Amino acid sequence: MITTNYILFFTHQGAFVAGLDAGLTYNSWPKMADRWIPDDLIAPTYGSTKRNLVENPTAVQWMHRNLAYVTCGLATATWIATLRVPGGRKMRNAAHLMLAATIGQSAIGVFTLLNYVPVWLGAMHQGGSLVLLSTILWYTHCIRAFPK
Repeated sequence: MITTNYILFFTHQGAFVAGLDAGLTYNSWPKMADRWIPDDLIAPTYGSTKRNLVENPTAVQWMHRNLAYVTCGLATATWIATLRVPGGRKMRNAAHLMLAATIGQSAIGVFTLLNYVPVWLGAMHQGGSLVLLSTILWYTHCIRAFPK
């Protein structure tokens, strides 16, 4: 359930990226203009740190990138944990699909960024978030259906 709630939060955070055109701010990966932490991450122009995190395109993109890394880590850890416990075929298939959707969504995100966010790739990345959320919901359903 934690993973599902996290993905919902992450999807909402992606809306800030789209709304601020934050994907156009830094078009390099994995670093942002040869830096892991860009100079304008917390800009005085936006006032508080909280405002920076929702209004500063650099901060929004930086958060989105780092949340993507956490998502990949969570999905991988969940996949490994699922393979280690005795479970049904449905649960394992759901875990495989969830990991594949996570990797695919991350790859599309990086590809979108490196290509300066063409509309078709941006739309594919947004659609991919729905696919990822759907696979996580299916996995959650399979876990709840599994006898304890």
